[in-house]
Amino acid sequence: MTYRVLARRLRPQSFSALLGQEEIVQTLKNALKSQRIGSAYLFYGPRGTGKTTVARIFAKALNCQKGITDEPCQVCLSCQEIKEGNSLDVHEIDGATYTQVDKIREIKEMVYFQPARDRYKIYIIDEVHMLSQSAFNAILKLLEEPPPHAIFIFATTEKHKIPATIISRCQVFNFHLFSTEEIADYLKKVIKEEKVEASEPSILKIAKKAQGSIRDGLSILDQIIALSGEKIEEELVSKLLGDTNFGLLKNILKNITEGNSIEVLRLVEEIFKSGEDLFYFYNSFLHFLRYCIRAKLGDREPSLSDSEWEEIKNSSQFMSYEEFLRCYNFVIENQSLVNRSEYPYISIELIMLKLCEMPKLKLIEDILNESGKPVPLKEAFEVKEKSFKERFLEEIEKKSKPLAGYLSGAYIKEENKNIIIKFKQNLKKAYDRCKEEENIAIINEKIKELLGEDFNAYILFEEEKDEKEIEEDTSIKSLKKVFGAKVEEIEYLIPQKEEENNEH
Repeated sequence: MTYRVLARRLRPQSFSALLGQEEIVQTLKNALKSQRIGSAYLFYGPRGTGKTTVARIFAKALNCQKGITDEPCQVCLSCQEIKEGNSLDVHEIDGATYTQVDKIREIKEMVYFQPARDRYKIYIIDEVHMLSQSAFNAILKLLEEPPPHAIFIFATTEKHKIPATIISRCQVFNFHLFSTEEIADYLKKVIKEEKVEASEPSILKIAKKAQGSIRDGLSILDQIIALSGEKIEEELVSKLLGDTNFGLLKNILKNITEGNSIEVLRLVEEIFKSGEDLFYFYNSFLHFLRYCIRAKLGDREPSLSDSEWEEIKNSSQFMSYEEFLRCYNFVIENQSLVNRSEYPYISIELIMLKLCEMPKLKLIEDILNESGKPVPLKEAFEVKEKSFKERFLEEIEKKSKPLAGYLSGAYIKEENKNIIIKFKQNLKKAYDRCKEEENIAIINEKIKELLGEDFNAYILFEEEKDEKEIEEDTSIKSLKKVFGAKVEEIEYLIPQKEEENNEH
């Protein structure tokens, strides 16, 4: 007899046999009991979370010969054919092969015919996001006015790629990943039924590698049983999965905290030469940092064995909580760089080298305190004292808001008991208004209130050629060429004529 892999052999055939997804199961069962059946359903979520399995069970529940039920009989011809995938009225379609609109038109032509034998004609379209825009448009027409005997069940891992017009016509169900503990518990039952021995750490390693997917967990277990036989050894599991040893991760982290770049590079090279999956290594290091943060918070990670948790607790002493957060954030931010890189080894090497530099970074508080006098961080960032211009405009505004508006665009600076107020060439109107006798009186009044009787105001107008002449100056040009300098601010001296005339 041909061997059937665990993932296929152990596929649940009823709602009661399903693992997890309780809310989805309960909703569908309630719909079946009340016979409130929709014409279209969308199941979305990560791979291996039961989308297609639930779609098949739901199809059996709708077409079971004993009637619409939340517990199909499993023995009637309809249930058996759906189980084997050869039902005339339940069609499973791969969205990747039905991308063209012509394929959807074939469905459209057939869907209006009555079912060959069963109650409903059901179309299960897997990876529906792979359809073309034209194909989606064709399906939309079907969903707008579906025949009463037709039901569509769409399954996808990428809901965001499905047009909103399609989603709005479906009952939407979100399938979630399983926890490591849920997968481990399930694998223990499977291992017992398969009459295989396996240690707790071995099962945890398989469950973690599955990354939330029951199907992946069963596929990994199948492979390991084929290699190990009736007894699964932890060492073999680690070797087969390319599992990154916690001791190695601890060693890498220790050298990062010490800024030992050479040793970190050597360890990464060792991992690369061993043939380990670099993406898995990077993901393991990311989770290692996460576990260390949890240890800092005093919260144990339940998916870890006792020996692994001891390694984590020891490793969590290498850095402060804030430093761990900084490293964890940096590794997450660069995950996409590793995933899309043509040379992941080089990308990981670069990230590790940058991590080695992090311990050299100083906190702002430490820099401020280096003078020997503690400076509270709050005081260091207090708002600076207002400039003379700001205070001057506030006082002017109390007397005349229009005048404050004219002065706001001017260059205003105190210089040798003189207040220079200079307008650029594009502010000629503001300059003319400020030169009016009434406004000059207000300006002088406020200056004397702020600075004293000895201060005088000089209202000047900048000709367009002034700034150009400065930019064209030979000395300025040389500074710009040699040092890359640029003119940031121009200070104007009071023209002798203005001073002599004492124009206020």
